[in-house]
Amino acid sequence: MRHADLDLASHPFTIPPKYLRDKFNSMVLIPRRHLKMLQYLNKTIMKTSYIYILSNKTNTTLYIGVTSNLIKRITNHKEEKGSIFTKKYKLAKLLYFEEFTDIRYAIEREKQLKNWHREWKLELIKSINPDFKDLFYDLLGLEP
Repeated sequence: MRHADLDLASHPFTIPPKYLRDKFNSMVLIPRRHLKMLQYLNKTIMKTSYIYILSNKTNTTLYIGVTSNLIKRITNHKEEKGSIFTKKYKLAKLLYFEEFTDIRYAIEREKQLKNWHREWKLELIKSINPDFKDLFYDLLGLEP
């Protein structure tokens, strides 16, 4: 049997195969059944995510949240479309944030910070934002 006699339409790799590089920088074929899992992991787990701390104008109330789109989420809070808690206490001032490449670590960090004492949270904020200014405008490159 020659290559010309093969029925390629029924072959599992008729769709151009996807390749990845292994640790030796060699091209490795990824079977379609594994490719779907890698695409899922890339969309869900490997997506950039953030934890953030919000406050009100007088810095009397703190809120800790997690999101995959920081600018959109803070915009929602500023438009009072965020959570009921942030709307009730007018929490829209971004004081602190951290970036993660895995949502699981962001969620773990959020839980950790929520268990911290208020003084610890304030010290964390002061470590990068001693003036308690709204960092949202810095993210956008604008003046408040």
